[in-house]
Amino acid sequence: MNKDKINKSIKSMLENKAFINYKKIYYKEVNDVYFVLELQKSFYSNSYYLNYRMFVKEIHSKEDIFKLTIGDLSGRVLCKENGQNIDLIELDNWNDDYLIVIEKEIDSLIGTLESGGIRKYLNLNPTAIHKVPSWASAYFKEIIKE
Repeated sequence: MNKDKINKSIKSMLENKAFINYKKIYYKEVNDVYFVLELQKSFYSNSYYLNYRMFVKEIHSKEDIFKLTIGDLSGRVLCKENGQNIDLIELDNWNDDYLIVIEKEIDSLIGTLESGGIRKYLNLNPTAIHKVPSWASAYFKEIIKE
């Protein structure tokens, strides 16, 4: 499958979930964060990653999500292939099962943020705190204390 078909599939799925498309990103305000998704081309194969970034509203304005390439928290949406979690979406192997798995992963992330905000995300993903940029570290240290 080609990149355009994958983009259309992902775009349709995200728009159905009330994500807004702006240039190459999709974003949604969820509880205390701006949640951003973006496809990234692999340098090594005919593949893509679906990266997510979260920007805490107490630290950032909405305009920051369009300017900054690094979020306060970030990660990759995982897919399952042959029973294993992978973060690479291979164009040559793309099928509708990929989209179903991607949608479930996004629903899980959004559900976590909707039900408990950034605190719940950190409780479920405690190692995410190790990748926090310096400008957000004080904010996250306070969250962990509470």
